[in-house]
Amino acid sequence: MTPRPRQRVAWRDRLILHSHVSKNGCWEWLRSLRNGYAQTGNALEPAGHRLSWTLFHGPVPRGLWVLHRCDNRKCINPDHLFVGVREDNIVDAVKKARYQRGSGHVCAKLTEADIPTIRELAESVSLTEIGQMYGVTYATIHDVMTRKTWQYVD
Repeated sequence: MTPRPRQRVAWRDRLILHSHVSKNGCWEWLRSLRNGYAQTGNALEPAGHRLSWTLFHGPVPRGLWVLHRCDNRKCINPDHLFVGVREDNIVDAVKKARYQRGSGHVCAKLTEADIPTIRELAESVSLTEIGQMYGVTYATIHDVMTRKTWQYVD
């Protein structure tokens, strides 16, 4: 008995075949995920949402990101996607209260309450010493002082 030849399925059909349509219209990828995002195995465009955009809308313009309107990383529905720059992604995250800043960020070592004290201390203590007091680097304290970070805290 000779084995049947394996049929190749077009990527566009694979996206649909390997996803589940949720109540909100998301096409949730049912296969491999990486950091919650669909991973297709396509050599040219392994990220599912980017591959979906490319197949249904055309190539992603150089320097642009493919972003989710639905905020569902597993979603590959081309109607839920849009292109933009990194800053568009941040603005969208802030608007939807998904952007963790300040002490709400998982990596934060400082709190909003620390910032006024640090700024006051800097008038008489070196930034290096303040960093040592709070267990952070000189650069972290410098960013607080120049308001590169924590600018929303007075």
